[in-house]
Amino acid sequence: MKPQGQTGLSPRIFRLFRPTLLTVACLCTLALLIDAAAASPATSIPLFYSVGTPPDGRGELDSVALWVGPNATSALLFITDKLFDSVEIHNAVTNTYVGRLGTSGSGTGQMARPNGVVVGHGLPTSIGPRDMVFVAERDNNRVSAWLIPYMYPLGDFGAGEISQPYGVTYHLDNGVPQVWVTSTGYTPQRVQIYDVGWDAQTGLQATLNRWFAVPGSSVLETIVVDPVSQRVLVCDEGSFDIMVFDFDGILLRRFGTGDFTDDPEGMAIYDTGNGTGYIVVSDQVSSPMEFEVFDRQTYERIGAFTGVTAGTDGLTLTQAPLPNLPNGSLFAVHSDASLHSYDWADIAAEMGLCVNDCETSDTQAELAPRKSGILSSLPNPFNPTTTIRYRVSREGPVVLSIFDLQGRLVRTLLDANKAPGDHQEIWRGQDDAGRTASAGIYFVQMISAAGVSTHKVILVK
Repeated sequence: MKPQGQTGLSPRIFRLFRPTLLTVACLCTLALLIDAAAASPATSIPLFYSVGTPPDGRGELDSVALWVGPNATSALLFITDKLFDSVEIHNAVTNTYVGRLGTSGSGTGQMARPNGVVVGHGLPTSIGPRDMVFVAERDNNRVSAWLIPYMYPLGDFGAGEISQPYGVTYHLDNGVPQVWVTSTGYTPQRVQIYDVGWDAQTGLQATLNRWFAVPGSSVLETIVVDPVSQRVLVCDEGSFDIMVFDFDGILLRRFGTGDFTDDPEGMAIYDTGNGTGYIVVSDQVSSPMEFEVFDRQTYERIGAFTGVTAGTDGLTLTQAPLPNLPNGSLFAVHSDASLHSYDWADIAAEMGLCVNDCETSDTQAELAPRKSGILSSLPNPFNPTTTIRYRVSREGPVVLSIFDLQGRLVRTLLDANKAPGDHQEIWRGQDDAGRTASAGIYFVQMISAAGVSTHKVILVK
């Protein structure tokens, strides 16, 4: 949602003084605070690229999701257009327009004011694991699903149960695919959780698993599930902060209070392994617009960065290496009119953040919480073999793969069910055909019920 105006004050100053009339003394204090804020502005990150406008134009963009398949050169960006009742598709590597999902209407393959969008990877189906994109339709009061990369409409769910959905996210709960939706048309508003599946014969199936009420908020925007901590993060436009729930809908805490000028909108998690990482949230109407960065475990504010982006509704990020962005990337909607791309390496370098996994000692890894993810690779750098240690918190399917710097699949080390506990696999520096890999940087990717974990290894000769 868009406020009526913007302020040039920093988020913390604006939130401090907005509720009261300023006396002369307060004005003096305010001037000093503004001077201090000006002396230490948020770090500015260079723009990597801006997506172009489709040949038939565009209306009002809102949210974005990214799909990275086995061939990273075909990575796709999905951007909802609320006025065109469709979803734009762009190639994230070549920055070219691909096409659209949907037309105006309420039938299968049609949409009405699409808002949130999310990609679900590896959904178990009757024809094997498949990837899908889910779109929250505000005016159709439902969620629609499309099969990736074929862009085939699978159907929709939630009509008659969902009311004015804004945010949507995907979570694999003990092997069961789930779609979580913020349903804002109820009083109080709700988070609704659906178990979803698809069968080649019977089609899309979705069952309302449960819902919980969220009293005291104005509009629930973006929702993100952190599978490692088993927490749910929801942007609250009423309190201008982030709510943290457990999976039963119990509000555990809030964070970011006082850090946002007005609307916290887009949000994504950057995973650095063992439950650590960063939470990036856009401060939609700050001037210049800021991306606030919080610690994933403590929820403490780390800092903020800016770019040329303004008025961001939605953002997404990836740690998967793309040929043009090998260290990960962040994508953010710009003023409802375009989409901006930033190199995570630039963000990390300027803010002192990690790229992919933070280096930890073996002792630290052993003391870390028992969460799914890649623990280490020894030796690293290596020649000719390295042992990759990983942890599984819940029994289920685990896929362990090696990708090169261009995002191409080199070798699948593991694709099987694994019991809870610590495990290891050996990579002998070869591809799936048994050929010796070239020296260079590679990425180990682990996909499990708890999410995706990525680790960098270096093969030397």
